[in-house]
Amino acid sequence: MNEWSDRRNVNKAMLLCIACLLLFLSGCTLLPKEEEVLKPPLLVPKQESYNLLEVKRGSAVKQVKGTGTFESTNTVYQAFEGAAGKIAIISAKVGDVVRRGDPLMELNTEGLEIVLLERERDFELAKLALEQSKETRDPQMMKIRLLELDIARKKLDEARKQQEGKAMVAQIDGIVTFMEEVEIGDTIELGKVYVVIADPAQIRLAYSGAPSAELEEVEVGMEAEIAYGGQTLHGIVTQCPSSAPETDDEQLAEKYARTIYFELADTGIKPELHTTADIVIILLEKENVILIPRSAVLTLIGRNYVKILDGDSVKEIDVELGINTLSGVEIIEGLEEGQMVILQ
Repeated sequence: MNEWSDRRNVNKAMLLCIACLLLFLSGCTLLPKEEEVLKPPLLVPKQESYNLLEVKRGSAVKQVKGTGTFESTNTVYQAFEGAAGKIAIISAKVGDVVRRGDPLMELNTEGLEIVLLERERDFELAKLALEQSKETRDPQMMKIRLLELDIARKKLDEARKQQEGKAMVAQIDGIVTFMEEVEIGDTIELGKVYVVIADPAQIRLAYSGAPSAELEEVEVGMEAEIAYGGQTLHGIVTQCPSSAPETDDEQLAEKYARTIYFELADTGIKPELHTTADIVIILLEKENVILIPRSAVLTLIGRNYVKILDGDSVKEIDVELGINTLSGVEIIEGLEEGQMVILQ
């Protein structure tokens, strides 16, 4: 009986060993499987895009171009100089055609007539006193009477100037182009411009632009093409920044520094005051040149260069610049036709 029991125990032990061996060989299949590690996706490099321009030959024109305004060469700026007071009469308005001597404004100078009469009286009394002093033959008294006469004359002149200055009249024939916005009863300021009159028979074309190298290259005598009223006219430069007269007026000096004046050829056309015209002055013109946008040229410490696309590669090429125009810059050396320039 014991022998049978021992044999059964041996069989159980053998079966247990076989089970453990199978479990080991199965690679621990009872444990959960690890997830398979995914391979990273294959990244396709992004294709670089460029703003390209094919190099070609053409014309390079350096010019001054813009819109000018016809203005009078004979303009007067009128102010009250002699008399102070309040405005009593306004006789003109902007756009009026006036003749020399026509009334424009008049002041109400209360009491000025009486003051003028008093000054005339004092002057006559001073003359009489001088004559009487001659009879005394007193040199000291005569000197005093002469001084009194001089004082009386100056006061009379001042009173007459004020009397005459109360009325503003047109100094030239022309058109009223400006009037200060005033009303009857307003007190005027001496020396302030209240009326501007321009002679429409004497006009010139004036073009003002931002200071530039092109503007500085304009010279007196250069010809200009002028488009006015649907017609093409010809003009001559009569004044430019380099020929402007010296002046102590800061505003006028600033205007001269950026303004070109033209005289029209006698074509029988009389442009109206303050109308506009398009002007073109050709400074330099070259044919069969390489011209690219200025934005394509890079500068670094005095070096001028461009970037071109050569196949899939970007290359830098040094260039020599020529004239600078409104449409681009001339390339004298460095680029050839057909190359693809990268625009910045």
